[in-house]
Formats: sequence, C-alpha cells, structure tokens
Amino acid sequence: MAMERKEILLVDDKQLHHMYITGIINRVFPDVRVISAYSKREAMEMVAGKREKAQKLLNELKKRLPGKPVAEQEIIRMKMAKQRAFIERPFQAIVSDLNMEKRKSGIDLVRELRQKGVKAPFCLVSATHDLEAFRNEAVNAGADAVHFKHELMSPDNSRQILERLLSKQKH
Repeated sequence: MAMERKEILLVDDKQLHHMYITGIINRVFPDVRVISAYSKREAMEMVAGKREKAQKLLNELKKRLPGKPVAEQEIIRMKMAKQRAFIERPFQAIVSDLNMEKRKSGIDLVRELRQKGVKAPFCLVSATHDLEAFRNEAVNAGADAVHFKHELMSPDNSRQILERLLSKQKH
C-alpha cells in the first residue's frame, strides 16, 4: 500500500509569505505538501470539504459491511477507522497567520476548528505582534504553538518547529 503524502494547511492573506514559507517547507520536508488558504473563510471551507469527503467515504464503507466475510469486514473496519481519523485530522498540521483580514482572525480560526472537532496540530505565527501578549489567548483557543513568522523563514528553525508540530497527537 502506498504511503500517503502529509499535508500542511498554510493560512495567510499575504501571497508573498505563502510562496516563501512554502518554498522553505518543500526544501526541508520534500515529502510534505503545502496547501494554501488566503483567508479564515477559505481555510474553513477547505477543512469542511475534506471532512465531508471523508464522511461520505465512511458512510459508503458502513453500507458495505453487512454480509461480508469476516476477513473483508476487518479490511472495511480498518478503512473506516482511517476515515474517522481523517475527519478529526484533515491535515497533519495547520499553520496560520495571527492577523489576516481582521484582527486575531487566526485565533478565531483555531477556536472554530477545535469547536468542530478538528484535532490537527495548530501553529499561529505573526510578523508584527508581541506574541507574549497573545500566547495565552492562542493556547486557550486550542493552538499548540505560537511563533514569529520569521522563525519559519529559516530552514533550521522551520525544521524544528514543524517536526515538533507534526509529532503532536491531539486526543
């Protein structure tokens, strides 16, 4: 069975930041695919779309289960477990700018995703804010990490930040 490629959702309203951070991530983690969203709304739609697709597949698998031989049922149950996990974690990690179209929309994004049951590790980044002032609010909203954006623009720092983020498991 082929290994699935990891995906990170990068949410930022500045296209230049997207291009630069994506380039760094692709250089440091060539096996990771960066998916771009340019607003909180677009990120919510992407997550909802992936979760909806996984839910449809889960429902189709449930219909196939009755009457199958035990061995086939076991395979179907394994596929169902994978879809359930995908519903909770549609991306292996989410990295979002703190400030996008309105103040603190990154915090609003993490809060809304957590309320919807999304368990993907979440990192908030900012180029301009005093992060210590926002750190408690971000963590209370469900963020796993808070960093200055320039930290992601260094290959060594980016590797450390993303390795920690990708290794986190939400329960």
